[in-house]
Amino acid sequence: MPRYFFHLFDATTDNLARDSVGCSLPDVVQARTEATALARDIATHGFAGRRWQIIVSDGDAVVLTVSHADIQARRIKPWLDLARRIALYEPRLRPRIFAWLLTALVFAVIAQAAVTVTLVREGAEVTGSTHRAAGGERQFP
Repeated sequence: MPRYFFHLFDATTDNLARDSVGCSLPDVVQARTEATALARDIATHGFAGRRWQIIVSDGDAVVLTVSHADIQARRIKPWLDLARRIALYEPRLRPRIFAWLLTALVFAVIAQAAVTVTLVREGAEVTGSTHRAAGGERQFP
């Protein structure tokens, strides 16, 4: 199995950080997948403003390059981390009490939304009838 090295080149400063360890991968397709994942990780940490690229070599020659321009940082990762933390949350309360409190919270949010929608609808009807009764010159549908 060939060994691929993932070097980081910063074109702004002409610095090259060489990978001296590398990693054994079955083929170039897998090396591209790893380079893309590494580039996404770098972009996630805020290095998007610089001109850098991942240079993948097999020890003798450059096999491929992945530029920062080719990569978009994944914005969903923080949401996935939050979802994982919520799923793994272990309350200090007894599970049954926690479930009841969570259920009560959900019902409270639903009730608040229903009341808000009702008040907004009634407010629109009251406003419309007030304008009709006031002067008679403006007709609203």
